[in-house]
Amino acid sequence: MVATTGLAAVVAAALSATGAQAALVGGPTFTVTVGTPASGPAATDTPAYPYIDKDGTYYHQQSAALYGADEVRKWDFYTGTNLETATRSTAISDAVNPTNSLDRNNDTTWRCNNSPTGVTATDVAGDSYSQKNFCDLAGVWVDPDSGDWYGLVHNEFTGSPFGDGSHFDAIDYAVSSDRARRGRSATTR
Repeated sequence: MVATTGLAAVVAAALSATGAQAALVGGPTFTVTVGTPASGPAATDTPAYPYIDKDGTYYHQQSAALYGADEVRKWDFYTGTNLETATRSTAISDAVNPTNSLDRNNDTTWRCNNSPTGVTATDVAGDSYSQKNFCDLAGVWVDPDSGDWYGLVHNEFTGSPFGDGSHFDAIDYAVSSDRARRGRSATTR
């Protein structure tokens, strides 16, 4: 091997480290194989996102905020030992805020419309969106100290503001101090 300096040395080291250099000169090739696909719950609008609670319990959540007037707007939660064995937790997925029956995990219309993004969203005349705001819970992180659940909330709002079929997008977050069981999880910020 010829000694190299500067950028050439960095590139040569990178190629050697990744095996790409060997492949370029007829070296070994690599094969990737996979096993049997795992089964899991039927996917919704936002795919399953796994997380581990402070006590070590496995969860994943998925959500849907579909555009039709009679289509679902919900945040679902599953628990078990892993993605394949988890079942829908009705205690969490069907949780209702005891101080506001409109704030619920199985119909997030009120929650979405009263989120920071939702209150600024507007209906656009002639658009194809049934609501002014659609929010999906798109991931959860558990604070290891407090046990609070923090959720990333993806909002699609103000449908077709320029008449082109698109919408605005924003990110809010939700916080729950009771594992999303009483609607407190719905506190979006």
